[in-house]
Amino acid sequence: MTRSANKGNGRDLLGGAPDDAADVWGRLVPYVIHPAKVAAIEAMLWMKQPLSCNQLVNLFDNDDLYLSLVSYHVGQLVKFSVVRRTGSCQRRGATETFYYFPEGTGYP
Repeated sequence: MTRSANKGNGRDLLGGAPDDAADVWGRLVPYVIHPAKVAAIEAMLWMKQPLSCNQLVNLFDNDDLYLSLVSYHVGQLVKFSVVRRTGSCQRRGATETFYYFPEGTGYP
């Protein structure tokens, strides 16, 4: 998919004429939402308990979702207050941090 270089031609960034906000967001979301973020939130909702990035990677069982990638995207979710840090513990000389998707945050 090519992006329009001319910003003033009434076309959105994805190259099509913007019909309405829902249409624009529907086409934009796949470019701004990463599968690691979606998988992390889904796992937290499913497990209903705090999870570390290492535990998330083990749950995913997917070579494309490796520890540093999941850690980065979970960190972004924390940055935007989507998930919360709930605690940490020492594991083999490293600090394992746990995260939780809190109920009642206004997110579905």
